[in-house]
Amino acid sequence: FLSKMLKDINADVTVGARSKKDFALLDCLGYKRVNSTKLDDEISKYEIIINTVDHKIIPLQNISENTVVIELAGINVDYYNQLKDKNCKVIDGKALPAKYAIDTAKEILYNTIKNIIEEEMV
Repeated sequence: FLSKMLKDINADVTVGARSKKDFALLDCLGYKRVNSTKLDDEISKYEIIINTVDHKIIPLQNISENTVVIELAGINVDYYNQLKDKNCKVIDGKALPAKYAIDTAKEILYNTIKNIIEEEMV
């Protein structure tokens, strides 16, 4: 899990899910969770959002300016432009999992996110 790697560096991690089964698993693993179908009221709380779902689930109306959005599943041009209009930093990582072995992709993501977090702290 990318979420475990982030939690291991003391990042404040919240995982989105939809099913009761996934909620139970996340609770057992000690993660904060959010219902990914009800993000409208929650989205403004997050400084970094990693999207792994291959369709638009991030509600743009309440997203905070300067949010970093790491898009792993792919992003269409209109959605990308809407995020940029909200002054979000968008990192297009859609080719990362397919381009590299999964362990290498996880390591690259981990290092990228760690660097972003460290830059924000300075």
